[in-house]
Amino acid sequence: HGDLEYPLGIYEDDLKNINPNFYVADNVSERMNKMRTHLINVRKNWNELEYRKNYIKKLCSVIDVSEQDVLDKTWFDVDKNKSCEDFSFIKTYTSQEGYEKIFSLMNTVFRCENITEDQYDMATFLLEYINIELFNYIHLKNNEANNFEDVVYRGCYFTEDIVESFKALLQLPVEKRGIGIPLSLMSSSKNINVAFEFLENQQFPDEDIKKQIPVLFKIHVSNLDRDFLDFYHSFYPDSVVSSICAVPIENLSVSKDEEEVLLRGAFFHVINFYELERKVKNVPIKVVEVVMVNSNRDHLTGSSFENTNARKLFNNLVGIQKFRKAREVLENEDERSLYFSAEKKLWQQLLLTEEECKQEKNKNTILGEK
Repeated sequence: HGDLEYPLGIYEDDLKNINPNFYVADNVSERMNKMRTHLINVRKNWNELEYRKNYIKKLCSVIDVSEQDVLDKTWFDVDKNKSCEDFSFIKTYTSQEGYEKIFSLMNTVFRCENITEDQYDMATFLLEYINIELFNYIHLKNNEANNFEDVVYRGCYFTEDIVESFKALLQLPVEKRGIGIPLSLMSSSKNINVAFEFLENQQFPDEDIKKQIPVLFKIHVSNLDRDFLDFYHSFYPDSVVSSICAVPIENLSVSKDEEEVLLRGAFFHVINFYELERKVKNVPIKVVEVVMVNSNRDHLTGSSFENTNARKLFNNLVGIQKFRKAREVLENEDERSLYFSAEKKLWQQLLLTEEECKQEKNKNTILGEK
């Protein structure tokens, strides 16, 4: 999780009928790959001041933040001489007006046709600055937000066909029960009552009320086990891994009482679907229960691992972590057994990936000696 690609469990053909809020369109993987290419380019040219200034000016004309603050913004572990305690993009996102502007910019590159290179670059810079703020926040300002693990909730409305699509995911093989919101942001709360309140307060035109079904996402957030992280770093010790996929931001939020947890580029694995007795507008609430891994490789230094097996190894470990978390959460023994079998296959894949990493490491050692 956290790389700009489909991690284990995201299969476009299986998900093309899922609600477009999850950006699963016919060419979503192509657009993600393009965003990834742009992000690599942005990071390679990060120290070119005029290059950044050009896009910062454009970005700040859309989103009301200070150009100078953005220009000074960087990863705290890259330049310790700069002030890295500005979180204006996150704060802007927590306001209604700011949310609409940020969402609109990211939404454009995944839903609209004829996207220009300039629009891709704008979205890429926005994504990178949000990455930077989240990274700096969990390391500098709020250590309690680092390595966040808990259950969080989000209330949404979907039409019946979309709800049935979520339910149908559970009929697929375990490996294919994934949904994603790539390269975007999603609000959630540690307090289930905040999600219920959102559902109750949502307004629709009279003709649409009967078409909308209240859905509660129950999201189990997990981090990579320390043993997994140590194993990954045994091959790639300089690769930065952080927990910017799920960050509690109530201290930055306009509405502090909402206990908001910001989910960045969330990839969910669906493990359960059921109905609550509780109703909203006389309609029972459907629950989509998912797991996600809050471990991420996005960092300015990430491009240096492009031609290695780092991503493959990391995604393999994340897949095992997801299935392990699913087994921990699920009560149905048959389902737990399915996840055990799927996890076993991933361990077999991991052995093969480990051999590839060893060969790569040995080759690099020989080259280094020469």
